[in-house]
Amino acid sequence: LDLPPGLIRYDTQNHMSHLKDNATKFSLLRPRTFYYSFIVTLVTFLMIFTLYNRSDIDLSVDAIRNPLFVKLSNGSIRNGYKIKIYNKSNITKYYNLKITGLDNYRIKVQTPKDIDLKNIKINNDSTVRMKIYIISERPITKEKIKNNKIDFILEENNSGEFVMEGNSFISP
Repeated sequence: LDLPPGLIRYDTQNHMSHLKDNATKFSLLRPRTFYYSFIVTLVTFLMIFTLYNRSDIDLSVDAIRNPLFVKLSNGSIRNGYKIKIYNKSNITKYYNLKITGLDNYRIKVQTPKDIDLKNIKINNDSTVRMKIYIISERPITKEKIKNNKIDFILEENNSGEFVMEGNSFISP
């Protein structure tokens, strides 16, 4: 068509006038370059800090709410919980699971394999799931539904590092 090249393009009027004047040249040292470099560096350091300071163990405790509680024939109360323990480290560790906030209780563990709550073996980078039932040996005779705050404490046997998760023990 004998027209000049670059006649049709997506560009701004400001840039087109600079191209005609040929006065401005590309510069890497602009405020925008420093701003973006600062943001990328900050995000990188935050990610490294978070990865370095993460916990090696994760504990999740979910109460089984159907039914809220079971009153056994001897008058004691039973609550069920689903527990998930995740070992994020690269070595096999042994843990002890304790419960605080409830007096005179016993624990029944329901898992496919036999687990001792004082010596739970968790392989590196793996998860252990279990269902436990906490049975309050002392009969509770109040008529209102009562929530007792209990804490599940998972402590490593060698180092003493622990993680705590709160929940409630529901009784009439």
